Amino acid sequence: MKPPANPGHSGQPSPEALRRAKESWKQCLADIKAAASHLKKGDGVRASFLCLQGGANALGMVCRLNGHTYVPLVSPQDMVTMCADIDPRFTPLQGGLAALEQAMSINPFSLAAAPPAAEECLREARQIVDTVREYLHQHRDQLFKP
Repeated sequence: MKPPANPGHSGQPSPEALRRAKESWKQCLADIKAAASHLKKGDGVRASFLCLQGGANALGMVCRLNGHTYVPLVSPQDMVTMCADIDPRFTPLQGGLAALEQAMSINPFSLAAAPPAAEECLREARQIVDTVREYLHQHRDQLFKP
């Protein structure tokens, strides 16, 4: 197994990191579910924003579990790169998040916002969630048990 990407990290998340990870995961799943609902209603702007939020929560959770205390949302690509430094299963996601990158420039509260590629945002966000779920499943003993 690859050592943690954050120097000085022992490999075992702190209780606070675990608490925040659980919150992030719940929020991620809620965001993706809400995004799918908004997409069905034809609200692509809000759906795309929720996909971006959900993907960021999932990727940020992986980073926090591996000792990164501050995870800025600079872009989905940058967050995937941070995760790929932690685990190679995230590498295939690099370069494949164009719709989520586009969603970063959208104001979800503006009715005049150009409709993004909401279906593609949802597909990309679900791909992130699936990859994070695989990561958590493989590392559950290391991350969640003393």
